[in-house]
Amino acid sequence: VILDGSGSTDDNLSNLDYDWTSLDDDGPSISSSNQPVATANFNESHTDSSYQFELEVDDGYCSHTDTVTIAVLDNMKPIAEAGDNFALSGGCQTKFYLDGTDSDDPEGESLTYLWSVTNELTTYLSNANSADSAMFTINDMVIGEKVTFYLTVTDVAGLSHMDSVAVTILDDIPPVADAGVDFESCEYVKSGSNYRVYLNGSGSSDIDGTVKFKWTQLEGIDVNLSSSQSKKETPYFNYPSGLTENSEIEFQLRVYDSEEYCEDFDTVSVTLLADKCPTADAGEDMEIPSGCNTTLDLISENSYDPEDSTLIYAWTSLDGYTNLISNSNSDTALFTIPDVPEDMVFTFLLSVSDGVNFGTDSVLVFYILNDAPVAVAGSDIATCEYEFLLNASRSYDYNKNELSFSWESLDGLNLSSLSSMTPIISSPIDLESDSTYRVVLEVNDGYCSDYDTLLITIADNICPIADAGETVRIPKFSTMPVELNAGGSFDPDSSNLVFEWTTPTGEIITDSVVTVEDLEPNKRFSQYVYTLKVMDEENSISEDSVEVIFSNFSSPE
Repeated sequence: VILDGSGSTDDNLSNLDYDWTSLDDDGPSISSSNQPVATANFNESHTDSSYQFELEVDDGYCSHTDTVTIAVLDNMKPIAEAGDNFALSGGCQTKFYLDGTDSDDPEGESLTYLWSVTNELTTYLSNANSADSAMFTINDMVIGEKVTFYLTVTDVAGLSHMDSVAVTILDDIPPVADAGVDFESCEYVKSGSNYRVYLNGSGSSDIDGTVKFKWTQLEGIDVNLSSSQSKKETPYFNYPSGLTENSEIEFQLRVYDSEEYCEDFDTVSVTLLADKCPTADAGEDMEIPSGCNTTLDLISENSYDPEDSTLIYAWTSLDGYTNLISNSNSDTALFTIPDVPEDMVFTFLLSVSDGVNFGTDSVLVFYILNDAPVAVAGSDIATCEYEFLLNASRSYDYNKNELSFSWESLDGLNLSSLSSMTPIISSPIDLESDSTYRVVLEVNDGYCSDYDTLLITIADNICPIADAGETVRIPKFSTMPVELNAGGSFDPDSSNLVFEWTTPTGEIITDSVVTVEDLEPNKRFSQYVYTLKVMDEENSISEDSVEVIFSNFSSPE
């Protein structure tokens, strides 16, 4: 029991010293007796008696005492315990129970119970005098609200005590379980030597929360659905081996929200077939253009039967073109593409049978109206040049698609920049006679390719290469002689060359070196062209020219 002397005062506002004492020889002990508030510690021997306690306060100069009497009855007050606060779903629960069984009477006597709630909700509370079966019926008034319930317990002497519990009733929507439709186990996925059968709970939902899953097998031969798989949306189990007859198994799906306030259940039945269904594989979906395709191969490479039975194939068109499929009962069929006015998606269904069961698969073909490009490699070439360019710039595409280029020599001719519009040809220098080579150009518009073949005849004697040098700039004031040198010229066949320079005046200089001169020295600017011819021992000629500029100013950067 608390002894409270905090109301003691001093007119001089001095600090007070406190001293609590019991005035009864058999009185209870006192804890914190030198504090304003102390505690009297009663026990069972202190019943049905009165006890006096004295408080003395002292300000250092004067003291004063006061007494208080505490009467202890032979019956102690009971303790009500309404339980901990809790929350529940208003969306999937219609009622709940209140539990006051932790309430206690110190003397161990029986208690009476009374549950109560605010007046407008009283009619929804039943069994209000029960310790553990007081029931509250959820109604629209309390959805999304916190409701406080009060428990009053009374002992046989009429002493009572009250406690309360707050119940939060959530405004939520219960989850929906969807285990899928009943099915035969033709639908499985091969994994190593096992065949996995998948369950599908993806149709389940919880609008206002995250849905969780728990699958349980209810009936049928044990297929050992693992603990980790049982918690997944789409778990699998391995197809049991050694079945001699069809067997039906049933699974229950429990879905519940993240707080586990609500749950829902659904079941699905799976029929395991003694003869496993074959698996059909119609191939990957594909995209084909019209410009380079008039037929289409339908190929099933990976269809199989678990028991290695011989498969029977059947290809059909889901668009009404089955009559255009040749070899429709083969793993490789041929579809003749009909004339269509616009882009179209063709759908083909493959069915494979082992004579007992069958499996199906489909493939989509996206057919695009697109004209093939036109490859133009240019006119056939006869040349003695050591290096020269090919040109595919006249190639075109009706649909204005960007073109890519690829060149290939069928006869070993040396090409560089093969993916360029203008690759470089290097002529062989060891020919004993004129030789013709085939070069193929492929152009592709991203859908289709077109090809053109070019014939290139290269002379056995490769023409020499004339090199007159780069443009020469000479200051007008310079008195130093300047020469042009054809020393960069050469003959790929390594024969001796004859040089011939033609000056601006028309003079012929038969030497590899020529000295230039300014024919108009009084002008601020004068410009001349010198032409070089080189001839090999077989009289093949090559020409080049160089510009010579005399000026009083420097060349542009």
